[in-house]
Amino acid sequence: MSEKLEDSKKQMLDLSDSEEARLLELRKISQDRDRAWQSELEAIQKQHELDSAALSSAMNEIQKLKLQLDRVADCEAAQAHHAESAYVEIQSLRIELTKTLTLVDKLRNQLNDSKESEACSFEEVSKAQMQLEVAKMTEDTLRSEGLKAMEAYKSLSLELEQSNNRVATLEELVSELQSAQDIENMNSAQENGVNVEAEELKTELSNLQVEVSQLRAALEVSETRYQEEYIQSTLQIRSAYELVEQSKSESIQKEAEW
Repeated sequence: MSEKLEDSKKQMLDLSDSEEARLLELRKISQDRDRAWQSELEAIQKQHELDSAALSSAMNEIQKLKLQLDRVADCEAAQAHHAESAYVEIQSLRIELTKTLTLVDKLRNQLNDSKESEACSFEEVSKAQMQLEVAKMTEDTLRSEGLKAMEAYKSLSLELEQSNNRVATLEELVSELQSAQDIENMNSAQENGVNVEAEELKTELSNLQVEVSQLRAALEVSETRYQEEYIQSTLQIRSAYELVEQSKSESIQKEAEW
């Protein structure tokens, strides 16, 4: 009986030692896990700081892009005004061409009535006809420039619409990034999944920033092109108007001399 009692005590001691070893092992595992969680939490906090910086940069890019869009809208208005002015100038040239045709007909009649000045009148009529042809060519050029101005206006409107769509997309992604950060702060059990989502959004945001830079450069090139076309069209209109006025003045002078 005494021997059984000793065996039981020994088994109890062995069991106690085994339980204590298991407790020590579990305690060590718990400590290792706590350290791993702490390290992961610090990494997530650093990622939050980087995401906040990216968010601030994106907001700045949005503001800059909106300013660029305002400039494009102003350029659109100027281009539309230029197209309207070109149309008015074309109508004015048509009136002047009609007057020139009338004057040419009158010169021809005077040529028939005055045989003595036939050679001189023929030369003046030929000159007036040449000026008339030049004026017609100028009218065609102005009409073409007017069409180009309207096409440029449509193209600029399309670029403005695309730019607005880009801004909307960028603002939506920024909003998603902010929401992801709020979720990370409220639900620590989903830290790994949110971290992956934040990385994906950061990549998308970087790609959009590149597109914003490209769009800004395209807008600057477009604005320069429109200014050049505006100056060229203005010079052409002025030259055509001066040509018609000169033709009219010379014809009237010759008529007075006869």
